Amino acid sequence: MTSTTWSRRLERLVSFTLAAWLCAHLPAGAQTATTGTVSGRVQNSAAKLSLENARVRIEGTNREAFTDVFGEYRFPDLTAGEIKLTAFYTGLTPQTISVTVSPGQTVQLDFALMPASMSAGARTQGGDIHRERRLRGKRMSDFSGA
Repeated sequence: MTSTTWSRRLERLVSFTLAAWLCAHLPAGAQTATTGTVSGRVQNSAAKLSLENARVRIEGTNREAFTDVFGEYRFPDLTAGEIKLTAFYTGLTPQTISVTVSPGQTVQLDFALMPASMSAGARTQGGDIHRERRLRGKRMSDFSGA
């Protein structure tokens, strides 16, 4: 082979390498983002503690995530538009929240789950009022059987 052939091969190799590097590292100007991200934290509202392994689900899909040790979750690559997310944790009342996902943006969505007993009382506007009134008139000895 002649030196001209080697220099042409080297020139092509350098050109190809440079083109590959540019394609991999420069942003695509004509390409626009069509997806967004939702992330947040799930907490126990009564104890004010983050919940590890709480399940967060996107309604109407099979996508779900479990929170980490800090109670945080993340859903990347969501199609832009309105979605409903529901957070679940054993012993706490599930919570559903709607959010709008914008292309190229991250939405912060936090959940504060109430203990099931607290949410039941809230639904009946104070729980069993008659039972509470009956118990007010009792002495402690009435409960201990003494």
